[in-house]
Amino acid sequence: TTTHGGDTAFSAATASASLAVSAVNDAPTLTGGATPTLAATNEDTASTATTVAALLAQAGGADVDAGTVPGIAVTDATGRGAWQVSTDGGASWTALGAVSAGAARLLAADAQLRYQPDLVGGE
Repeated sequence: TTTHGGDTAFSAATASASLAVSAVNDAPTLTGGATPTLAATNEDTASTATTVAALLAQAGGADVDAGTVPGIAVTDATGRGAWQVSTDGGASWTALGAVSAGAARLLAADAQLRYQPDLVGGE
């Protein structure tokens, strides 16, 4: 027996190796095709508030990284009325404001969203 394999591809010698694995920030995921919904309303009544956490749950939101803070980035809002946000459990409401892909509004999981119609018929 030789330490270099001799007549075979195997040897009697041993060696060791090590591998360093660095943690990376994995992107959070949503279930493909999920369509989260807000509570329905009429043209004269603000919609019932929905938490970001509820929207993420409807969309199958998940993040494998420990210690992450769940939330969403709002990049579009439509309707003639006003989208509103509450960060104090619904005690007060502020306008979502203008949002776009380049100027998203970040909302934590405990934030609430609602739609305030413009109170004009045919909303």
